[in-house]
Amino acid sequence: MLPPAGEASVLATFKVTEGKRKVPVAGCRVQKGLLDQKMKFKLVRGQNILWEGSLLSLKHHKDTVQTVKTGMECGLSLDKELDFQPGDQIICYQETEKAQTISWDPGF
Repeated sequence: MLPPAGEASVLATFKVTEGKRKVPVAGCRVQKGLLDQKMKFKLVRGQNILWEGSLLSLKHHKDTVQTVKTGMECGLSLDKELDFQPGDQIICYQETEKAQTISWDPGF
């Protein structure tokens, strides 16, 4: 498995109105690597993975951005409504497909 592309910790949580509904947003600081909106993400609390999927939005200040680098702060929302807590970890990773190999001859 590839190492994570980036990790961020949740510093604060808030709700943003989008249309007629309120969407939970996590205010994060990138600890290492970078967060790229095209990649996959997971939300980790303690030792438990609470969610895996894609980001709905990634913003730096008020601007929608594609990537956020180490040391920068950002706001992000998930494709599922989950309540964030300060201290949660957001991990950004890339999925790759790898051909299966076997160590024996199947005979055909």
